[in-house]
Amino acid sequence: MKILGWLKKDAKGKLAELLDGFELPSFPEITMEALSALRDNNASMRKVAGILQRDPGIHVKILRIVNSAAYGLSTKVGNMQHAATLLGRSRLESILLSHAVKDSLPPVHITNFDCKKFWLTASRRANLAYMLSDYLHPVFKEESFTVGLLQDMGIPAIASIRQKEYNELLDKFFSSDVDNIAVLENDAFGFDHQKVGSLMAEEWNLPEYIGQSIRDHHSLSNGTRDLAARLVSSINEKIELGDVEKMIDDWSGVVNMEKEKLKSLVGEAFKSAESFFKSFY
Repeated sequence: MKILGWLKKDAKGKLAELLDGFELPSFPEITMEALSALRDNNASMRKVAGILQRDPGIHVKILRIVNSAAYGLSTKVGNMQHAATLLGRSRLESILLSHAVKDSLPPVHITNFDCKKFWLTASRRANLAYMLSDYLHPVFKEESFTVGLLQDMGIPAIASIRQKEYNELLDKFFSSDVDNIAVLENDAFGFDHQKVGSLMAEEWNLPEYIGQSIRDHHSLSNGTRDLAARLVSSINEKIELGDVEKMIDDWSGVVNMEKEKLKSLVGEAFKSAESFFKSFY
């Protein structure tokens, strides 16, 4: 009966049960309106740009991103419609979702959680997933970027509610050779950030592929369209560029690419992530 009761609950109810009454804030109205227009093929990019221009904060962030080194434009873009057209619907949706999630996540006030490091790591995953998609599943590039960026969004939610326990968990994670924090979470709480993140995606009505990919992103499964996002899930706050050898070795047999080329790709992705992070954060 308990299982049936859990299944009948919506995402909001399940999150509240897991995280002691936790409630997700809603996305800003303009963000929701812009996302709706982006998903409507009959809505022009002019209309989308007009919606975004009504929010000075979003306007500035999008211009900052499109003018960042990651895009390598020879001339600066100062017009929202031009920026929206250059980015395209998929990348613009990804940017809007990313900012909405980042701004809606609860603050975390524990000593072992570094918010900047968290989002820099997320940026590294996103950029590497995007680049790996070129070799694994090119049609899923933008989606891989989004999932790579958001797949750990359940961590701040858990850490904000279970502060003492999560601070101790992070201390254990950073001082051990455990690579997958979900293992420690399941031991401590009986659930992990994958489950929480997928419920958050459902509650926010994010595209279904995001929730599905977040739900088991630490489970490597060949042949899936989100393979790149699953591969980069091994990148965490403990990993720097000089530590990627083991990660690349683990990818042998999954990514058909020479080791040195993979190392070069990771280096390029980490460099691109620095630029994205500065414009994003």
